[in-house]
Amino acid sequence: MENKTGKYFKYAIGEIALVVIGILIALQINSWNQQRIDTIERNKIVANLNAEFIQNKQQFLKFFNVYDLAEKRAIELMSHIGLDNLDNISTKRIDSLLNDIFPSTDYLPSNNAINDIIQSGKLTSLNSSELSNKLEDWKSLVYTISARDKKLDDFVWRDLVPYLNKYISWRDGGVIDNASWATKGKLPTNHRHILTDLEFENLLENHIYLINQCLKRNSDAINLADEIIKLTSTTNTND
Repeated sequence: MENKTGKYFKYAIGEIALVVIGILIALQINSWNQQRIDTIERNKIVANLNAEFIQNKQQFLKFFNVYDLAEKRAIELMSHIGLDNLDNISTKRIDSLLNDIFPSTDYLPSNNAINDIIQSGKLTSLNSSELSNKLEDWKSLVYTISARDKKLDDFVWRDLVPYLNKYISWRDGGVIDNASWATKGKLPTNHRHILTDLEFENLLENHIYLINQCLKRNSDAINLADEIIKLTSTTNTND
């Protein structure tokens, strides 16, 4: 009886051991499978981020050029203010400069990939504190850019355009810009007044400052996008 009891006890222990080993193997397999799924998901997120920021960089490069041109034209226009030989300055050139000092940008950067990560709580799954920090910096920078653009836009329509409405013809500017609806204005413009008026000089100086601030923030966006593109160019996002 003692021999039989010992055999049964050993058999039971063996069965239990086999069950425990089986459970451990199953848990390990499940862990490996989950890691594989997490890696696939992380690589997908990183790839989406990479594509999104390549697109954003291209857009901000275009905006940088728009602001850069507007700043250059405004600075050239400023160089004519207060000159003695105003009669030698081409009226067409002044109209052209006035037409070009208003940067036009209406693109909102794509944040679909970032928003998806944040809303789904997957930011920590990137396993890269550097990338996570850059994404947080990007959201803050986009907000700053939007605020700068609005400040410039408000100034243009509240202060600069109402002033210029009294002295120049936007119709003439439209003709120079080859606008499909434009026709030559029939009323006299007063370029001499704006080029000898301290108020316009101050308005233009403020305008250049605001454009320059937008230009700097766009440059920051391009540099930050470059950094994020570099960090997401490989699927290995481990620190």
